[in-house]
Amino acid sequence: MALGFKKKGLFGASAPDMTTTTQPMAGMGQGIQEQPKSGGFFGEGGAGRAIAGTVGDYLLQQSGMSPLYAPAMAQQQQAALQSAAEQRKRSLDMADWKAKHDYEVANPKEQGPTAMQRNL
Repeated sequence: MALGFKKKGLFGASAPDMTTTTQPMAGMGQGIQEQPKSGGFFGEGGAGRAIAGTVGDYLLQQSGMSPLYAPAMAQQQQAALQSAAEQRKRSLDMADWKAKHDYEVANPKEQGPTAMQRNL
């Protein structure tokens, strides 16, 4: 290639110069975690799945059948709420147990004489 001329891309932009090498900076990339990829439009929890499920339920109802998507989503939401409530209860129970334990450690009960001391 001639000096000063770079190959133009599809839309007129210059292609990046790939002949130079760069050294990665020291310490870069450590502690950086990749973002988990979402499922996309039709992935788990995506809007496409909800739209397709709703349309499918509508078509099932129009043909005289019972819907599938809405009851399944209601059941899934109910299970998530129940799980969250159980987790909240476990957290509260643990906090109560810890507070009681901390109190007992800070304020020990007075010990009466042991069986051996009573026999003396």
